[in-house]
Amino acid sequence: MAVENVDTLLDGMLDQHRFEVFDRKHENVLYILEWSGGLAARDKLRACVKAK
Repeated sequence: MAVENVDTLLDGMLDQHRFEVFDRKHENVLYILEWSGGLAARDKLRACVKAK
């Protein structure tokens, strides 16, 4: 997934999220990605980016 810049990526992060990739042809879920604690991760990533 491409984003314009790192700030756009970080600003779009959610604390909790569920993401599914679905194969319409075979009508099944290929994988599910789920997370919590996204805002804490975002803050740590932002600090790393600013340190460079």
